[in-house]
Amino acid sequence: MTPKSRQIYENLLKRISKLIKETEEFFLEQLKTKEKNIHIYECSTVTMPKYKISLERKIFLLIILKLQKSIKKLCKINKEFASKYLEGISAGEGTAYAKKIRYVRIEMRNPKEINFLSKLFKLLEINYILGKRSTRKDMWWIYISKEHNLKRFNDLIGFNLIPHRQRILEQAIDYYKT
Repeated sequence: MTPKSRQIYENLLKRISKLIKETEEFFLEQLKTKEKNIHIYECSTVTMPKYKISLERKIFLLIILKLQKSIKKLCKINKEFASKYLEGISAGEGTAYAKKIRYVRIEMRNPKEINFLSKLFKLLEINYILGKRSTRKDMWWIYISKEHNLKRFNDLIGFNLIPHRQRILEQAIDYYKT
């Protein structure tokens, strides 16, 4: 890790620790005062539109959102962080194909995020095509194909969080061996 990325990493850890401490203090204070508007802490889940998530996950998401700029800054200069960020995005937004055409595609509606992902792929030296879908309004995509790019994607990122997508990716790579 370079000295610059080490410094960003250490600052990120300090901010995470501070946010966790502030969150714990907030919960303890709310539990002490037993305010009625804080009844969600007495149950194990929080209901949100379309989703029912645990309180712990909600806290984690809030912390990550607060740290988003620092995380992205670190990803831009550190290949290990970039690959883990892309692994998480690929799990949620990525798809692998291994039929007539073999490729990985990541799609989303956020053009800023898709441009950020393209920078990470450049950092990891994975060639890609960036485009906007014509059949779906405001949908952007990154398309990765060809044997060496798929192998590099598999080695550095993969679909380890989604086993069936990982198998498809491996099938796409195996095709080139025959």
